[in-house]
Amino acid sequence: MFVAKTIAENGDIIVAMTEENEATVKRFYKEKARYRLQPENSSMDPIYLEQVSVLGKVVGLFREM
Repeated sequence: MFVAKTIAENGDIIVAMTEENEATVKRFYKEKARYRLQPENSSMDPIYLEQVSVLGKVVGLFREM
């Protein structure tokens, strides 16, 4: 579940559109001259971008049991 927002704060888990027009869910960090989209899965590498389009902030997660 996410809430539509266009602004994110460091540490927020967001739904973002990358420079390649791919949607992704990652933890957001603003660094000096770039943005870092950090996956929760430690086996995956972060994505570094000069521009990022924030579509929303993740506010909940539902899983089937």
